[in-house]
Amino acid sequence: LRPAPVTPALREDFRREIQVTNEWVWLHAANFRPVKDQETLIRGFHLALRKSEHRQVLVLAGDGENREKLEALG
Repeated sequence: LRPAPVTPALREDFRREIQVTNEWVWLHAANFRPVKDQETLIRGFHLALRKSEHRQVLVLAGDGENREKLEALG
């Protein structure tokens, strides 16, 4: 199966839903389990933010046993 194409309208609906307008949006969708290692993703994102001139936001979509631990990192 192929995912539905991302249309400009769908993109704008998503931006409105997560309340961002001018930022670059990075989306990570996965189960929050140790094997997925979202901690490294979050730490890397914070490092990249310091080196970029652009406003950016990281959106993690998912759930799992590491959710509370990841929320505490934010």
